[in-house]
Amino acid sequence: MATPTEGSGFIDRLKGKAKVAAGTVLGDEGLQQEGRLHEEKAGAEADAARLEAEAAEQADAAARAQREQELREEREQLALAEAEDQAKARVEADAAREAAEAEARAAREADAADAQATAGALAASRTEAAAAAEHRTEARSAEALEAAAEQARTEAERLEAQTEQIEQK
Repeated sequence: MATPTEGSGFIDRLKGKAKVAAGTVLGDEGLQQEGRLHEEKAGAEADAARLEAEAAEQADAAARAQREQELREEREQLALAEAEDQAKARVEADAAREAAEAEARAAREADAADAQATAGALAASRTEAAAAAEHRTEARSAEALEAAAEQARTEAERLEAQTEQIEQK
């Protein structure tokens, strides 16, 4: 579809050619000049329309380039933000891992201390039990010795009494 400028350009060219032809046939230099001016006007309007279209195309291209640049910058900012988030997450994960390791280490140390205390208490209990058993054994031995001594005294008294009886006879 022809735009008003294209239509008027075509009409001006047609008018120009008609006036140049009429001026040539009639020998009217003014009419020929007027016809050439119509043709020049049509050419200038066509050039203006072409230049306007090129300018619009360049403006569109510049706008696209600007938008592409903005999108690139936005992607870079998003990538940077993502990298920062990942770095922060790594730092937090490292800190959490170190805290968990420290907690586990403290728990192991506490367990080892508890085990050592339990072993010490068990050893002390065993030592006490052994000492008590030894004491009981020694007490039994002492009782046995006392019983033997009592028996020996009794025997000695009996023998002494017999000796006295024999001596009295």
